[in-house]
Amino acid sequence: MTIEARKLINQITRIESDALLKYLKDIFAQFADKQSEIVLQFAKPMRKQLKIEDLIKEQNYKGPNLERLEKIIDEIAIEEPIEDLLKMI
Repeated sequence: MTIEARKLINQITRIESDALLKYLKDIFAQFADKQSEIVLQFAKPMRKQLKIEDLIKEQNYKGPNLERLEKIIDEIAIEEPIEDLLKMI
């Protein structure tokens, strides 16, 4: 979806006027034959298989910062045994 299309959708979703929304609905109804074509322009095909490795690569995921995570663990300073904590869940 293009940036322009996203901006247009954002503008339409912010409309509060019932009269304007009805007007837009009527305009879209006039183009009912074209609606499926318009939807297909915005729709993205589904993947046949979704792999976590692909998502990590696509989103450039780096994972948690190990130093920061260890600092948080130290700050929490949980003293109860893991078995007791699991029972609390």
